[in-house]
Amino acid sequence: MQSTPLVTLLLIFSLITGFALNTSDNPILLGTPPEDLRHLSDTLIHALAEKDMQTIAAHAHEDGVRFSPYATVTDTNVVIPRQDIATLFQNERTYFWGYYDGTGDNMNLTFHDYYNQFIYDAPYAQASVIAYNKRAGHGNAIHNLPEYYPDAVFIEYHFKGFDASLNGLDWTSLRLVFTPAGDTWQLIGIVHDEWTT
Repeated sequence: MQSTPLVTLLLIFSLITGFALNTSDNPILLGTPPEDLRHLSDTLIHALAEKDMQTIAAHAHEDGVRFSPYATVTDTNVVIPRQDIATLFQNERTYFWGYYDGTGDNMNLTFHDYYNQFIYDAPYAQASVIAYNKRAGHGNAIHNLPEYYPDAVFIEYHFKGFDASLNGLDWTSLRLVFTPAGDTWQLIGIVHDEWTT
């Protein structure tokens, strides 16, 4: 498993200082998803941890997967077609993902850089809170998933924070968004969320 620089630094920090990463073998569960959905979501969050985009592609919606760096989902979010997902880490194309919160600067990143900042910026496969169709992290960004995808459900992987001195302002979440497809589910969105100004 390859980890991002931030995850590596957080792990080193926790080992040196003894400050817990707020992870748990028994995370707090908010809501009860269908068992098949929970299993699929857990499979996909571990695939993201391992940069296994072939597994993500195998469960992607036929129209592709929408990537949103913040809670508010819009028509301008990048949507990667299903057939392109498996090779995203080999793709050196720069995408326009939106605007950075706080500065308003253009977010022009390769998928690899976007992944490090807005997909696996924390060890979500070991999240301390897992929520089904509930927002565990609350910030200023408008959470519009139920309106944007009225037939979808989501599972959120959440950390309440890492640095006690920040009083929870460093919370972070990753939401996997699914739509039903016959007797299974398809991944239609990956939505990152964090404290925004």
